[in-house]
Amino acid sequence: MKSHLSKAALAQIQHWMTETLTVRGNLFEKLTAAKQATGLSMNEAIRIRPGVNPYRRLDVYAAGYVMRLLDCLKSEFPLLMQFMGEDIFETFAKAYIVSIPSENWSLYSLGEKFSDFLKDTQPNFSCLDLEQAAFIELPAQIAKYERARAEVALAKGLEGKQIDTQAFSSYQQLLFSEQQPVKIAPCVRKIKLEYPILHLVEQIEQLKDYALPQRKTHYLAITRENYRLVNIALEDWQYYFLQYIEQPTVLNKAIQFTAKKINLASSEVLARLMIWLPTAISQVLIVDAESNK
Repeated sequence: MKSHLSKAALAQIQHWMTETLTVRGNLFEKLTAAKQATGLSMNEAIRIRPGVNPYRRLDVYAAGYVMRLLDCLKSEFPLLMQFMGEDIFETFAKAYIVSIPSENWSLYSLGEKFSDFLKDTQPNFSCLDLEQAAFIELPAQIAKYERARAEVALAKGLEGKQIDTQAFSSYQQLLFSEQQPVKIAPCVRKIKLEYPILHLVEQIEQLKDYALPQRKTHYLAITRENYRLVNIALEDWQYYFLQYIEQPTVLNKAIQFTAKKINLASSEVLARLMIWLPTAISQVLIVDAESNK
């Protein structure tokens, strides 16, 4: 930065660089947007050296910024890239990077909204057949699944921690107790999908030919058992039960919420829970809120 501009705020320079790197368009459009946003021209924001083309330097830097983030998205969404094809994936990923620039210093948050972006940019497919519509809708579903797995991989887990099973020693007593607090395990992510994609992603992983699934609501929990990521298909009532206990609560309230969500009697949910609860605990889906803080 030139000496006569030394009073310019660092935040202003950072804002200018952010605009230059992330705004859509060619370099001149980026510089125009940065000027409008910050009041700084290129000559005021960066040091111009004799014999070096400043536009070329900025263009290389801006392209390198996008390519580095693109590599991060490729690492987080390998199944999606394989499904879409690398060229198409790169087109959407680059558009995502410049349309929704990350506001977090950590690259971990970069892909957080990618699934929503893919869904929001879907073309109108009302005139297409079911297979064509599935091909358009599935990228957002696969991205949602891969993002959830990435979150589970880095979430706080229960590895190395002794789970107190005494609190769950009598399931019948537990289910009728209003005092027993429970919560979803911290390493669990539950997702509601518009397609049952587990078989599809398995075929993609194995580089096998696949048929596109038909549209049908699918509930899924992803958890971690001894550092191993596990997919668990859920029924609708199980999904909503887990949704309610994301915050510690007592079982009776979770049962009432679930019953209302799926229009069932609480007694029916209670009967189903009596069968499923031991499995849910063993699968690291549910923990005792008091002993596993």
